[in-house]
Amino acid sequence: KTKDDIVFKTQNGTLIPSTWSDSDKVATLQLKRSFDFAKETVIAAVRPKTDSTIVTGKYDIAGTFNLWHLTHKKVNVTLVSINGAPIPSDVKEKLNEIYESAGITFEINTIYEEFPNTWGETIETGNSDLMNTYTPGQQKVTQGLLQKLGSSYKKDTYYMLFTKEKANNGYDGFMPLKRQFGFVFDGTSRTLAHELGHGVFGLQHPFVKF
Repeated sequence: KTKDDIVFKTQNGTLIPSTWSDSDKVATLQLKRSFDFAKETVIAAVRPKTDSTIVTGKYDIAGTFNLWHLTHKKVNVTLVSINGAPIPSDVKEKLNEIYESAGITFEINTIYEEFPNTWGETIETGNSDLMNTYTPGQQKVTQGLLQKLGSSYKKDTYYMLFTKEKANNGYDGFMPLKRQFGFVFDGTSRTLAHELGHGVFGLQHPFVKF
């Protein structure tokens, strides 16, 4: 098999035009945006052997990758310091730097809230996946915040909570997929960006530890 046997197509079977470099090691695909916000799988397939004009086998899959179709999108995020937990001063610049290539701009607001610690020295934490939600300890934090916010709470805003207390399982942060509240336990912009990927865009980890 050679590069001429490799074809690129979408998950729906639409052929994607491609060219190869002089070294035959790099393929350039002619991609176009077909949706405002969607994920599409691109497949690299190897043609089967043919007998004259008759295909005698099935295509083999050589590899796949996800193609995201995006338009520019603004996302409202409020960073919440709980009981004096520090928030990086350059967090807005770092966050938008990370997501700029994806056409995402974060509108950042920062608030500082004080309320009694009812969750203990650590915060019970699960995995940031589709089947997980907030633990009882995390709900104590979010309910305390909602009581403090009162009428200033906004449904169209993601709230990222910075806490002095760490996760009981050692995780740097936590945010269930497509949910509104996230936790940043290690106080870094990197973890903030990672958890927003779960909460805002529903991005999953490439693997899960068992």
